[in-house]
Amino acid sequence: MIGFGQDNVLDEIIFVNGDTIYGNVLEIGVKEITYSYKNEKTNNVVKITTLAKIIFSSGREQTFKGAEILKKRIDREKTEKQKTEKQKTEKQKTTSLKEEDKWKIKIGGNFIFPFKKTFDFMEGGSEGRPIKEITTKLGASCQVSYVLELNSLIAYSPSISYYLITLKTKDNIGAFKFTGTSKRQYVSMAHNLQYKVNGKFTTSIGFSIDKLFKIKRKGETVLSGSSFDPAQLGGDPILNGDTSFAINNTINSDLGFYISLPISVNYLIHENKYYNLSVYTDINIPVYYSKNNYEASSSSKETVKKYKQENLLYNRNITIGLAISF
Repeated sequence: MIGFGQDNVLDEIIFVNGDTIYGNVLEIGVKEITYSYKNEKTNNVVKITTLAKIIFSSGREQTFKGAEILKKRIDREKTEKQKTEKQKTEKQKTTSLKEEDKWKIKIGGNFIFPFKKTFDFMEGGSEGRPIKEITTKLGASCQVSYVLELNSLIAYSPSISYYLITLKTKDNIGAFKFTGTSKRQYVSMAHNLQYKVNGKFTTSIGFSIDKLFKIKRKGETVLSGSSFDPAQLGGDPILNGDTSFAINNTINSDLGFYISLPISVNYLIHENKYYNLSVYTDINIPVYYSKNNYEASSSSKETVKKYKQENLLYNRNITIGLAISF
């Protein structure tokens, strides 16, 4: 809006386009008005269709049809300004990681996938062949990471994690049948690249080294006497029926490590000046296990392949939980 020659003793002439001039209104006709500027004798004529209103020096106002057009124009400009400011604010939130949000702690529950898997380690369906059935149970995990901003959208995030994978297993090997649980504990160090999709969603991908440091098995092994040759016991009496043995053992050495691809999706649910809360889903995809030694001791390539699949399954997991950033 432009004003010319403002003076409180002059008439204020407001145009449809928002411009304002100050002068003396000399005549208002049907289609035109005539006015002059202060200290000038030249008369100026404008069409009434270009005017919104006139505020006379006496304080009286006279409006024209253009007043409604001007009002709509002002309202539209105000709305557009508010929209632009909102978009600018959203863009700032979207394209910048909060400088104070450097640390992140995640806590969640995990499970392997697929949830249930059966491995038949020998071809031909021979009786007594090794068969293993693995079913996931709810495990737990926690992670601590640090966010180092590279630019407005991408950040580098190293992390250290602890995983407890819990499984239910059934092993059938000839006359022996084991049923029980297995708990596998890992510590993982990862390097991730984080990408901010928008103000709510963040994703990341990277690579990790996952050290398996403890396996604990607890359950029961049943020996079927009806299918067991007593001569194998060195002349002991023939076993009638089934004999059960409690199994409770722990392995914590020479367990190897995995190389994996961790993928994460994070959704912000609450934020304030002290911390942010979000829900997350992490997917861990192992691609290598250092203790796949079956190829040297087995002549069957198919059996070797299945043992490798089994080992990778133990560390292929999904975690769902809550994360806090501060």
